[in-house]
Amino acid sequence: MKYKELERVAVRSLYTIRKVGVSTVIERENLIYNRTDRIIIDETREDKITISMLASNPNDFEFLTSALAYAETPLGERQEEKRYIIPLPHLKTSNGEQLFLTHQGNFFPCKRDMGLRQTWKEKDLIHIPEEYRGFAMEIVEVEE
Repeated sequence: MKYKELERVAVRSLYTIRKVGVSTVIERENLIYNRTDRIIIDETREDKITISMLASNPNDFEFLTSALAYAETPLGERQEEKRYIIPLPHLKTSNGEQLFLTHQGNFFPCKRDMGLRQTWKEKDLIHIPEEYRGFAMEIVEVEE
């Protein structure tokens, strides 16, 4: 299971999830029992999880199943593969929008369009023309 998938399940189950040191900490205030339910998953080892919670409904058990699946996932498979985009320097539209290397049969410059191939996994960068590879930038998701 990937971290992003666990994060989606946690949020849907009203838990907060964050990285703290070498651990993923998942918490939720349990107002019924006046306590904090907490799951801590070690990010340096597989199969190491600490659970301190009172599960009282089917959603809790569904979430626990997801947390256990994540803890069992090999470390190298927990994170999404890095993705890259290639902004073309000094190329902008007439209204100032950045143009990006785009592929659809051929390579061409185009403004950002989620319907076109404009991002690549690291392993796919070798297929990009060499003169553009140096402009590749890792896509980093911004947390709100």
